Amino acid sequence: MALNVVRPRFVADQIYERLSNLRNEVQHLEDHIINGKIEPTQTFTLRPDGPEEPHPTDSGQTVKTVDRLRIGGQELLISDLAIWLVEMAVFAGKIADHRPAGGTGAKS
Repeated sequence: MALNVVRPRFVADQIYERLSNLRNEVQHLEDHIINGKIEPTQTFTLRPDGPEEPHPTDSGQTVKTVDRLRIGGQELLISDLAIWLVEMAVFAGKIADHRPAGGTGAKS
């Protein structure tokens, strides 16, 4: 099974940048808090979110669809993340299939 037959979407520059930005938000959160770089209304935890719309029949109520994750100014749709994680798992399996015969891949 060749590794380079299909180029996975998660390595595309745009997707890599989105994942990298999300990772950086998580990695540097403590520094941002200590240095006062968190705005009062800014999300500083990784949280589920999504659009909220008026309830069609119950006035004063809303319906929220949770379909994304947010942290800081970064946002990822859960459906996109699920696709990329499956792709990553497939490619991890392909890499594992190419390890030396009899080797576990683990270092002693």
